[in-house]
Amino acid sequence: MEKTKKNYQKLEATERIEAYNKAQNTWKKRKLQDANSIVFDKNCVDLIITNSINNNVNEPILITIINSQESINIGLFLIPNQFDERNTQEKFIADFESVRDQFNALLLMSKDSNFSDFGFKEIVSNDEITTVTHYRNSSFDFESFKDVFKSKSIVIMRTVIASGSNSAMEAIHSVFVFPNFYRNQIVEIKNTIVCVASGNHKYTTEELNSIGKYSLNQIKRGAILVLDTFQDRSLENEIKVSVLISSFDIIE
Repeated sequence: MEKTKKNYQKLEATERIEAYNKAQNTWKKRKLQDANSIVFDKNCVDLIITNSINNNVNEPILITIINSQESINIGLFLIPNQFDERNTQEKFIADFESVRDQFNALLLMSKDSNFSDFGFKEIVSNDEITTVTHYRNSSFDFESFKDVFKSKSIVIMRTVIASGSNSAMEAIHSVFVFPNFYRNQIVEIKNTIVCVASGNHKYTTEELNSIGKYSLNQIKRGAILVLDTFQDRSLENEIKVSVLISSFDIIE
């Protein structure tokens, strides 16, 4: 009996060591030292931004979201804070519509948004002359992004920061407000990712349930909603809500 017990303890210790070594090996694979020698982990999603060398108005920036097997090529356009004579609303729409066939999807990104809002962390390259910026995400799987960036879709990326006693609901209401050039359109919101970040303020279960319920009410029946939470100490007493919204397919 004593011998059996010792054998069991030895087996249990061996399994713990094996599990630890496996976890360490997985972690090491995720630590990239050089963006030019990418090691993919099937559980992570990578985002590559190809930096533009031109400064033309409304020139698309190439983004690639990739895992170990698939990739999505996205054309990124920054939504102007305001339109002017050089870049009118009509010109902005015409510019991104004219290149839609060159990408799997288009991303219209407000200038107050950031990929880190969705769990992406920049991987610093040792190559000083690299023309790409590399991010890695272990918060969302590839399928979540694949659902949002459907073929030929237009995706809006927005972030709203709010504070006060009703900050969570204030932020989620504001983040679903579309840019001016969508105002006269019948918006059909499809698959959506919602990220809620807080600093010192701890969002309650009731707040998260309210955010989830409100978001579900905004999207088309049958569409997919993914909701996750993050902590960002820099926010202090504020709450930040960020969304990736896959909307209707064309602006007229």
